[in-house]
Formats: sequence, structure tokens, C-alpha cells
Amino acid sequence: MTIKKWTFMILMLLAGGILILVIRGGSFDREDYLQRAEYWIQKGKREQAYYSLEKALEKSRKAYGEISVETAEIYRKLAGQERDLSRGGEFFDRAIKIYQLEGLEEQVWETYFEKGCMYLLGKTATSEQAEDAFLKVIENADIASCENTDNLCLSFYYVSLYQDGLEEKLAFLQKGEQILGQLSAEKEVEISEKIYGGIASVYFEEKNYEKALPYYEKVRGLEGEQAGKITADGNNMSGLCLAYLGETETAAERAKEAIGIFEKLGSGDYYRDLSVSYAILAISYAEQEQAEEETVLSYGKKALSYYEELETITNADITYLKMVKMLLWEMFQRLYPEKEYWEFEDWYNKNLKLKAGVYQFKVN
Repeated sequence: MTIKKWTFMILMLLAGGILILVIRGGSFDREDYLQRAEYWIQKGKREQAYYSLEKALEKSRKAYGEISVETAEIYRKLAGQERDLSRGGEFFDRAIKIYQLEGLEEQVWETYFEKGCMYLLGKTATSEQAEDAFLKVIENADIASCENTDNLCLSFYYVSLYQDGLEEKLAFLQKGEQILGQLSAEKEVEISEKIYGGIASVYFEEKNYEKALPYYEKVRGLEGEQAGKITADGNNMSGLCLAYLGETETAAERAKEAIGIFEKLGSGDYYRDLSVSYAILAISYAEQEQAEEETVLSYGKKALSYYEELETITNADITYLKMVKMLLWEMFQRLYPEKEYWEFEDWYNKNLKLKAGVYQFKVN
């Protein structure tokens, strides 16, 4: 066979293959593209998923029209893959408008919730957009007929985060508390911890430890026998309240319980939490009438020791160190009421022995 014939055959085969690909691609319907998009989403391939969703949208418009539930669902999926938050917001708004025209109230507020989460997780300054979206969830959701109260309850929590005044924060958190009994079994512990912890933190910030304590106790009991980080955090904060209320022995017990849980979970992963626990333990002992100076200071030094061997200091480390420093200053005041802050600074700097060579700060 001559070279010309070979070349002709190869070209024919290539043309046939391309034609088959075109025919196969052209035969894809909306569901095919949605399945392909889901595949790429699971693989973490955002661009491929976005392309497949755009093709699905094109097919949906032709088959069902612009105002259809099918088209709205694709707009929601597109918004979830969109890197540009303003464009993602536009996709969500299109879906919401369609749901409103179709009278689908639950889909309306569920989409507002997704929109709020997009802004909440965004790296740009989108707090106003997030708050507005979550307020729209609250405005549009009907608690009486609501099948899924998880996201509604979370909306009350998220809106509380954007409030400047403690009374305003508390008002939204208490509304969330009212529907805790309607949460799904899967999300009950996670969401209840946010609501109870949020209410407790408001009272704690007001220095109303008597009101904060029962809410931290609720946090402490959420996990039951499967004690984990939530239980340990509840132990820490209820212990701190108890210390301030003069119940120092019980406070120390709570701090020790927290230490036991964090050590069981893995001190390498929870070293920051352990540092807080030891600082609270130090305060608990310092509050006692027969406080032994050496014991109290040893717990304070232990709180700082968790940062000594770190090779890198991060934003989270700095945040926790500020918290620990504040707690240790309280310990120092109770132990040495006659001494001044500069003397505490001297003690603190002598015992905080950082060896880290890298300081890794992230700015959103």
C-alpha cells in the first residue's frame, strides 16, 4: 500500500473518531452534564465542573425554559462553583427569583442560606452580604412548617456574630435556642454547641458568671459518654466560671478533666487547648485560700511550655497565647496582689521560651 493510501486511511479514521466524539457530545442531555459535573466536583476539579454545569444550564433552558425549577437548581450549583463572589451571588439571586415565582418557599430560604455561607467563607470583606442573606433566611422561613430547622438555627447563630451589642447577639441566639429541639440527630450536637456556647459567651463577657455557668454545663453534657473536644471545652469554661464564683476545688477538677480528654485526643493536635486548660487550673489553685505558690506557678509554666518546641508560630498560636497570657495575669494577681503588671511581664517573658524560627501569619 502506498504512502498516499496510508495517509488517506489515517485521516479518515481520525475524521471518523472526531465525528463520533461530536455526535456523542451532542447527544448529552441535561442529566448527563449534571452527572459529569458531580463527578468533577467530587474530584475537586472546579473548572471542569463549572463547564459541565454551563452546558447543563444551556440544555435546561432549551428543554424547560428560563423560569423552571430545573434551571434554578443549576444556578444554585453554578454559584457553588463560582470563584467570583459577586457573580456567585447573581446566580443565587436568579435561583431565588425562580423559586419565588414558583411559590417554593423552603427552596427560597435554603438558597439564601447557601448564599450566606458563600459570603461567610469568602476571603473578601463580605460581612454585610452574609448578614443580609442570613437575615433573609430568618425572614422567609416558616418555623411551624419548616422541615429542616438545622440551617434556620445556624442562621440565628451566624447573624449573632455580626451584632455589635451583646443584647442584640443574645436576642438572636435565644431565638435559635427555641428551636434546638427540632434539630436533626446528625447536626444536634454541633449546632447546640454553637448556640449554648454563644449564649454562655455573652453572659461571660458581661461577667455574669452565674448565668454563663449553666450554659457551659449544657455544652459539657452534649457529647455524653463519647467525650471529645466539645466536652473538654465545656469543662474548661465551666471551670473558669466556677473559679470566679469561688468554687475553686470543682473548678480545678473541671480543668483536670479537660486536660485528660485533650491528652487522650492527642496533645500534638490539641496543644493550644491544653495550654488554656493549665492556665485555668493555675487560676483555680490561685483562688484557693491555702494556695501553694510553687504549685500554682508550675501550672502557669506548663501552660506556656506547649509553645516551646514549635518550629512555626501561626495566627492561631498568637491568638491562644494572648488568651493564656490574660489568664496567667489573673493567676499572678491572685497570687501576688501587691505586685504590678510589669513584674508579671517579667515573669511571663522569662518562662515563655519560644524557639520557632518561622512566624506564619495569614491575612484574609
